[in-house]
Amino acid sequence: MKIPKSIKVGGHTLEIKYPHTFAETNEFWGLLNNAKKIIYLADTDTNGGRRKDSCIAVTFIHEVLHAIDDFTNCGVFAGPAGEKNIQAFSEAIYQVLIDNEMMQ
Repeated sequence: MKIPKSIKVGGHTLEIKYPHTFAETNEFWGLLNNAKKIIYLADTDTNGGRRKDSCIAVTFIHEVLHAIDDFTNCGVFAGPAGEKNIQAFSEAIYQVLIDNEMMQ
């Protein structure tokens, strides 16, 4: 998947900072800053190794789903199960896109 420099979600343009190194912690692979309209994506794992392209694509989808949820104010992925649910949907969407040859 080609990671774009920006993406529109709900009429808002979000800048994509990729690759990004999280200075605070190496436990983040992606983060949406809704206030600044920026998605940050890491290309390295918690050990500093290069992440697989498929994992980066799933993280990108994950953060886009957060943006959709935030901009629509639906709260679909809120609460204790929110991150688990959003990760499941991210993996499922990625699989649909790959299995139907909609992306490389």
